[in-house]
Amino acid sequence: MKKSIFVVDDQGPVLEVAMLLLRCCDPDWEVRGFQEPLGALEAVRSQAPDLVLCDQLMPQMLGSQLLEQIREISPPTIRIIMSGHVPLNQLTLITTAHQYLAKPFDAARLRESVRRSFAAQSSAARPRAANIASHRDSRNENFLSFDIQ
Repeated sequence: MKKSIFVVDDQGPVLEVAMLLLRCCDPDWEVRGFQEPLGALEAVRSQAPDLVLCDQLMPQMLGSQLLEQIREISPPTIRIIMSGHVPLNQLTLITTAHQYLAKPFDAARLRESVRRSFAAQSSAARPRAANIASHRDSRNENFLSFDIQ
């Protein structure tokens, strides 16, 4: 099944490298790039992606602000923030991202972050069946047992 990924970074070379790396990882990943956060936001309103990878420091708005708006428009969209300039003690202030990726990133780490995110999303979306059975016990007249699969 095709997965849609938006990459948002005002630095053209970083954007191009991230897009190239993601396109090479999986033929089912459709990757679009945006140098301007407002362009990405319009695209999300038009067709929400499965995942957004976004730089934190951009001229028009902070990546965390963009991700907050994306969360409001499309709650299921996975949101990953990347930066080489956010001090570790400020990472806890970025609550709109599911993950943080330090720049410069390497290809393996980027690929695995996205794959793990998609796997977790897929796992969370699977229906879980609860089997309820009634049992008799010598101390208890009846009790319920829950078997979560």
